[in-house]
Amino acid sequence: MRMQRDPNCTPVQPGSDHCPRGCRSKRIDSVLVQSVTVGLPVTDLERSVEWYRRAFQLDDPDLEPAEGIVEFRVGGIWLQLGQAASGPAGTAAIVRFGVQDIAVERVRLASLGVAVGGLDRVDGILEYFDFSDPDGNRLSLYEELEP
Repeated sequence: MRMQRDPNCTPVQPGSDHCPRGCRSKRIDSVLVQSVTVGLPVTDLERSVEWYRRAFQLDDPDLEPAEGIVEFRVGGIWLQLGQAASGPAGTAAIVRFGVQDIAVERVRLASLGVAVGGLDRVDGILEYFDFSDPDGNRLSLYEELEP
């Protein structure tokens, strides 16, 4: 796969494809991804549906494609919650969601009783905080900073 860099892009680090102005390198001859679904295992589907509804201010799940699985449309992705057959839920992966006002969302989640982490900053790029769902799945909200 070949990469083509935006000629007006100034990367954060030499050799990096990330630009603080939001420029992106363009893939040539790549797969056209039409949607993304992030699946998370949960131990109690009903409890988790209610938690995600409150935490992300969602209505009822958009889809129930199979028994023990529900999906929410969240921004540009599908968030799939699936009843874990066995073993621990919660994973080493982290799912990050971009928001418009990180401070407001952090206060809102804390007011719901969610244990939110401290607000961290990557200078000139973004601010974020991490938290977990009731099964220990790691989540994060971030706000991109204006250059």
